[in-house]
Amino acid sequence: MTAPVVLERDGHVAAIVLSRPEQSNAIDPDAAQALNVCIDTVAADASVRAMMLRAAGRHFCAGGSIAFFDQAGAALPALLEQFIGPLHAAIHKLATLPVPVISAVNGPVGGGIGLALCADIVLAAEGIAAFRGKRAPCFT
Repeated sequence: MTAPVVLERDGHVAAIVLSRPEQSNAIDPDAAQALNVCIDTVAADASVRAMMLRAAGRHFCAGGSIAFFDQAGAALPALLEQFIGPLHAAIHKLATLPVPVISAVNGPVGGGIGLALCADIVLAAEGIAAFRGKRAPCFT
């Protein structure tokens, strides 16, 4: 089994890669925790000068894992507490990293748009409907 999120390095650039392509890189509790660990590692490394958030496979991130929610059954409320805290922490950490963060959106975004938009710069592949022809309100 591969890690749901991996950290790669190329010199002074760190890349956090969502690595669940078979599940459209959907976030489950393990992925949320792994994302936190990777972000903490980047934040603690003074040699990192920029960070990229990208994804393996065709999709950037579908959002929360529907399979996880479905399998939880009656335990869902308790499991959501284990899931939401680490996910919100990861989003906050991404948005406040002291180095430039770039999201490389390679495919459909879905509920993962929150992750993509935590970056200082979002680069979207041509044809990504969520970004096509859109401007942020502050630029119109």
